[in-house]
Amino acid sequence: MRYFLDTNIFVFYALGGENLDRETTAIFGDYENIIYVSAEVVKETMHLIRQKKIDVKHWKTPNDIWKSITEWGFVVDYVKEEHIRTLGNLSTAKDHKDPTDHIIIAQAITNKMPVISSDSQFRHYKGQGLNLVFNNAHEKNRIAR
Repeated sequence: MRYFLDTNIFVFYALGGENLDRETTAIFGDYENIIYVSAEVVKETMHLIRQKKIDVKHWKTPNDIWKSITEWGFVVDYVKEEHIRTLGNLSTAKDHKDPTDHIIIAQAITNKMPVISSDSQFRHYKGQGLNLVFNNAHEKNRIAR
């Protein structure tokens, strides 16, 4: 099965997975699954490192993220025209103003992949074709944005 990651799940995985629930941990543990990361997630993670909003031991520089993606066997999905078209048709939730989330959602919908996220705002997009795997273990430790 193919899965798409939200930024929070990507970072939680990099931090050792303690903020991942059992279902999400099982997805990562099944080596038949293919894990996709949006280039937008990589960009946002680099920004969070530069702003010192996250501290991942093995990411000393933003470029260290690429090494991890390769080591973990994740696939980077770049934004394409069809993703932008889906984004243009996406009816965004009233209080959900995060443009990175919107493109991640549009990519997941377009690619017909479940997205794994701890962001409760993603639930608003299920009626628009988003297949969401919601990670419940985030309640105590949420990434500051």
